[in-house]
Amino acid sequence: MIRLLSSVHGEESKTIPQPYLAIFGYNKIPSVLDGLIHALLSAYSRDPNSSQAFENLVKWSDVLQSGIDKGGVNWDAVRRADVSEIFTKIKSANLAEKKSNYIKNILQMVHEENQARLSKFATMVSDEVTPTEVLKAESNVLSLDHLHSLTSEDAFSALVKFPGIGLHCASRVLLFFLQRPCFPIGTHGFRISKRLGWVPPDKATRNSTFAHLQVRIPEEYKYRLHQLFLKHGQACVRCGPATGKGTAGWGNGCVIDHLLKRPEGRKSIESG
Repeated sequence: MIRLLSSVHGEESKTIPQPYLAIFGYNKIPSVLDGLIHALLSAYSRDPNSSQAFENLVKWSDVLQSGIDKGGVNWDAVRRADVSEIFTKIKSANLAEKKSNYIKNILQMVHEENQARLSKFATMVSDEVTPTEVLKAESNVLSLDHLHSLTSEDAFSALVKFPGIGLHCASRVLLFFLQRPCFPIGTHGFRISKRLGWVPPDKATRNSTFAHLQVRIPEEYKYRLHQLFLKHGQACVRCGPATGKGTAGWGNGCVIDHLLKRPEGRKSIESG
């Protein structure tokens, strides 16, 4: 399966790369918190719209010009802003009203957690905490970078407790920003997994598909397979959600056609 798709879409990297700078609108490696907010904005929204919403937040809050996180997003300024202001900046993203409330609450939770961690630093031995963590907390620089020190399971649990952050958002942050092997289940991955028969097409949900494939797919394949499913789902007309033999581009074929069981009918629409 991986080899077949690679023959069409190119050989994938064998490692999980650092987050891509261009989509974030500033020249600094995105932080875990950056990734969490971006993933939230991306949910149920087209990439150009969610990326524009994130860029609007960055420009509005301004990047930090000095201090421990120079060049990073001033998330504390967003936290202190009114929800209506946040909504105005992210309205290009779908469900902007809900997401503006989620962002406000997430940032408040991160702030409170950072301050709680700061109060514990005085009782921790020197090798349990880094000077960077102390300086960020003292400077009100909001950060989730301490998740790097947790196991994948604990980091995932810490992410899904935030409002609006479901399994898909958390798994994307785990994969792309914590660089841990993970297999997020988005629209394309869910559809292709059902058509492959990897999960029951009439019973599986995105969450159950994620839980099943997270266990079944070998760690070393998760990043590459996720990228392949995404690229193939976007490029292949036959693997679209509502296509059939009369659809333009159907004649171009599909490299994994012989592996799939497709829904019948020219415009058979699958949920998910």
